Amino acid sequence: MKKYATLISLMTALALGTASAAGGTSAGTAIENTAYASYTDDTGTSVTDQASNKVTTTVQTVASFSITPNDGGAIGTPNQDSPGQTWSGGAKPGDTVNFRYTVTNSGNTPLVVDLTTTDRTDTDVTAVKYYLDNPNGGAGNVGVLDAGDTLLTDTNATGTIDTGVIANNAAGTASVTVFQVYTIPAAATPNQKYGANPNGKAYYDSTPDAVTPANNAYTEATGLATDDNNFNQTVIYTPSAVVGPSTFPAGGASGTYTDANNTTITRSGDTQTASPAAGTKTVTFVNTLKNNGTLTDGFEIIKPTIAGATVTITPNTTGVTLTDTDNDGNPEVNNVASNGVFSFNVTITYTGTPPAGAVSSTIGIESLGDSDTTVEDTTTNVINFPGVAFGDPDTTVNGGKASTVATGNPNPVQPGSVVYFPMEVGNTGGAPDTFNLSGTVGVKLTDGSTQTVNVAYYLDANGNGTFEAGTDTPLVDTNTDTDALVDTGSIPAGQEVKLIAAVTIPTNAQYGTYTLTNQQASSTITGASQQDVNDTLTVGKTGNMTFTKSFSKTDSTVTTNNAAPNANVTYYITGKNNSNANVKNFTVKDATPSNTTFVSVLGEVFSANGTKLTTAKVLYSTDNGTTWSATAPTNLTGNVLVGYSSDGDNTISVTDIITPGQQVVVTFVVKVN
Repeated sequence: MKKYATLISLMTALALGTASAAGGTSAGTAIENTAYASYTDDTGTSVTDQASNKVTTTVQTVASFSITPNDGGAIGTPNQDSPGQTWSGGAKPGDTVNFRYTVTNSGNTPLVVDLTTTDRTDTDVTAVKYYLDNPNGGAGNVGVLDAGDTLLTDTNATGTIDTGVIANNAAGTASVTVFQVYTIPAAATPNQKYGANPNGKAYYDSTPDAVTPANNAYTEATGLATDDNNFNQTVIYTPSAVVGPSTFPAGGASGTYTDANNTTITRSGDTQTASPAAGTKTVTFVNTLKNNGTLTDGFEIIKPTIAGATVTITPNTTGVTLTDTDNDGNPEVNNVASNGVFSFNVTITYTGTPPAGAVSSTIGIESLGDSDTTVEDTTTNVINFPGVAFGDPDTTVNGGKASTVATGNPNPVQPGSVVYFPMEVGNTGGAPDTFNLSGTVGVKLTDGSTQTVNVAYYLDANGNGTFEAGTDTPLVDTNTDTDALVDTGSIPAGQEVKLIAAVTIPTNAQYGTYTLTNQQASSTITGASQQDVNDTLTVGKTGNMTFTKSFSKTDSTVTTNNAAPNANVTYYITGKNNSNANVKNFTVKDATPSNTTFVSVLGEVFSANGTKLTTAKVLYSTDNGTTWSATAPTNLTGNVLVGYSSDGDNTISVTDIITPGQQVVVTFVVKVN
């Protein structure tokens, strides 16, 4: 934007190119005078207007000029700190400024005024030039530096640029308007003062040719015509700008908005905070800057460096293009008007999994209108990534840890008892959060079925890791949602809650070790979750394997019988698993009693509820288990072994099991001799 010098009051008294004081009769003018007399001589003759001899006076040359406006000093003692005019609004490093001066010929002879420049004692300007304003009524605007003005050169061969001939005016004064133009150094700093003093020295012809001025020869008016008290001043512009949350460049922000990923961003003061859902890797903030300076200015936006993430800055204001002229990765916005605002997007994208917790970043703005690298203002953007640590107690971290080593009850517990596990839930995210808790374990029952048992969670009131009835209270659903899951209640960022997990063992649970494979803490706000899948519990053994021989298939107490010769006698040999554990490699062995003859043998398998397993594979051996056959022997000279091949192969081994409640019944028939 073109700016014009502001003149002190002396300048306002001047009208360019108009008379303001008497310049006097032109030098070299001949003033001739003749006297006349009238009289009557002694003869009575009257004489009228008798001319005397002519006398001639030649007007002397007076060389005089001035350059205005003046500073507060005098000729010979200029005052750089009391300038005659000041550049309006200040200037930025690298700016070119111009000041308008009037050079007036107040003498009576044509002059040529040489122009030199004196800098301030504390700063130096560069590229000083002088222009003649609108010479000879040419193109351009009078009083304004523009293309119609002419660059001054050395016209009188003194080696110094000059004004050219300024004619005298017998009726007053003659003047020209010149512009002093200079450039502010790029290293200039805010509030620094720059200035230049145009010094004038007059040259004239002591015997000017008023008829043909081109014949004049201009020489220095030694000791007669100088002017050097004309300091101007340029104060270097001091940028002023602020940056803050969207639409609040000066801070004091409030309210919320959402980005493209539907993340809510909350503004507060000079900070805005995003709380993305779990799995979100990109958040876009909107920041707004305002140019509080008096000049149009540009600003470099200083990007933050965030580990594991890329930061991209784009215009949020339509029709604006960002540049990066110094290729430092920080974009620049140009031509922000005084009191103008500009909004821009700050997009933070993680290439991998974002870290749990608060990620704070600072955005700065640096004026392009000064030479330093000090930012004008900063603002803060915060991402509260969600996070949860859930699992077994760990004193080294916030919250529990899903241990790689299964941790369960130290000793087997009996069916019908309760197993307790100390647990912890830590909020590793950057904002308060509430976590639902859930967990189940599949426990096999003695009837062969599996029961899913829910894990109950209690608040460990004193954090000692031991369940204390009446002190440790069960968790409830505090957030009144519809999932019916208990939760931790709100946990502040960086804090943890100590819990007790409880599993009630079914009364008919089978012996064995069971893993809680799906315990989980899940945020009700962001969805962040963590599982602990390797806690175990062990159900101890109860009961045993019973083995009876009876004459009744249903009553094992019938152990005596009467039989006549040639009558058949039937024995029922029953092996029943009355424990809660599997029995392996079970066989029944019998032999033909004396005084009897073998008739038949039959093995059967029944489930815990008494149902015959018709597909059960029963094997027989008459050589003490060396070989096995699915066909019962028809004669017997020694022992017979009967076993249940639960794995379906053709032998009885440790892989063959009798599950809790199952029974093997062998019917052995002989005839009394």
